[in-house]
Amino acid sequence: MLIESPRRQSAEESSRWGRSCLAVRGGSRVHLEPRASAMGACPRRGAWLCSVGLLGALALLPRALLALPLNLGNCNTLPAFPHAPPEENYDADKIFVVGTIVHYKCDTGYVKLMGNSDSIICQGMEWSEIPQFCDHGCFPPGPYPGMKRSAEFISRLRFPFNITVTFVCQPGYTLSKPGPLLSTCQDDGTWSPVSGSCNKVKCKTPKVDNAVQLTGFGSFHGYKDTVDFKCEDGYFFLRGNGTITCEADSNWSPVLPFCSTEHAYTEPPYPSRPGSASTSQQEPPVSSQPGPSLPPNKEPQGFGIIIVIVLTIVIVFSMISFIAYRRYKEK
Repeated sequence: MLIESPRRQSAEESSRWGRSCLAVRGGSRVHLEPRASAMGACPRRGAWLCSVGLLGALALLPRALLALPLNLGNCNTLPAFPHAPPEENYDADKIFVVGTIVHYKCDTGYVKLMGNSDSIICQGMEWSEIPQFCDHGCFPPGPYPGMKRSAEFISRLRFPFNITVTFVCQPGYTLSKPGPLLSTCQDDGTWSPVSGSCNKVKCKTPKVDNAVQLTGFGSFHGYKDTVDFKCEDGYFFLRGNGTITCEADSNWSPVLPFCSTEHAYTEPPYPSRPGSASTSQQEPPVSSQPGPSLPPNKEPQGFGIIIVIVLTIVIVFSMISFIAYRRYKEK
């Protein structure tokens, strides 16, 4: 930029020096010949500065300050990461102030590696450094009959290699065997077989003799389905009650009721559930039919012992009294 001196040069100075200019080249000041100055002073704009003295230098100071970078201490160009553009679109010449955080996202077909950060922060003219965080992975596993991903994995769309996902049985299904349901994302992008399965809960259609079914009609009974029964007129429940529920082990709970006209216990037509105590073990059998009477209970043997004890006490007391009486007489 060419800046001419505000002072007027005398005729003598003009004839002697013309317009004396100086060039700033590598920090050194070089005077231009008067003839060259007269022919145009500073041939290239911005290459030469006129010698204007102290006042001229002070006048140049504000312009020099304005020419300093305005983004001193800030960050500009964003770093690039493989398969991961920034979440937001930024202008190429955007300046980021210190402390700005920029987030990246993985391209389609890539997943974020667990434990690696996907954001950088401006730390005073430089961006923080992070390792690559996007890589190929697995698509969501399944679907598998009767099961779903556990809550921590239900919303994920991509899974990194070697991650293990847990599953739970859906309502109405139960585990085929004890233990967790697990599957792992393998290096080839496929999932390992799930360690177990979920079976649909299905209870057999209940049948109770001498009873009327009130609810739960149908050929299929699933988890927590209920069926209500009522004994026919003249019958009453000897075991259980009128409502049974289909449980996770595909059995009815409590055991099927049993209706009878007699107060006496009769063996039920259906066996009890596995693992449950039968009614015959809980109540002793009582016969209502005539038959040989039970042998009479024997009398207790302790009566004679009591008589012996009483007699012994009487004898001992008599002897003590006799001895006391004789001593009294001897006095």
